[in-house]
Amino acid sequence: MGPGVCRSRFSCSDRYGFSKVIDDGLGIEGTILNKIFYLFFTTKTVGFGTGLVLSVVAGIVKEWGGSIDVESRPARTVFTVHVPRAVAKRQAAE
Repeated sequence: MGPGVCRSRFSCSDRYGFSKVIDDGLGIEGTILNKIFYLFFTTKTVGFGTGLVLSVVAGIVKEWGGSIDVESRPARTVFTVHVPRAVAKRQAAE
């Protein structure tokens, strides 16, 4: 990702909590979009990133019974995290 503005939003429905992270940077190329949650996947040169963060986050969200959706185009990437409402309420309280 390149320089840009990153924002987040949180909302709930009857069953799920939703957290969106919106990045107005360069976007993620379609050729790598399906790989970004792989453990140790990175587009950075050796020594400048391990590729752990998205994999770890995806594992935690899956353990909570949720999922992550990602949409990307030039100048906009949106990650949407869905977790069951009971988990969302518990995490917000901590």
